[in-house]
Amino acid sequence: MPLGDRGHIWVRLTLSNGDFVEASEFCMVSTMGIQQQRYRYQWMDATQTQ
Repeated sequence: MPLGDRGHIWVRLTLSNGDFVEASEFCMVSTMGIQQQRYRYQWMDATQTQ
């Protein structure tokens, strides 16, 4: 599958109380549409180190 048919997104959201959420998702385009391959997320409270 060509590289143009794949995608990865990573985001970090910092909340007003200092907590943050990180999310990552990897998708591929096929004849059936966009297929989610892997995802990950985590919520860290403000006391954790970044």
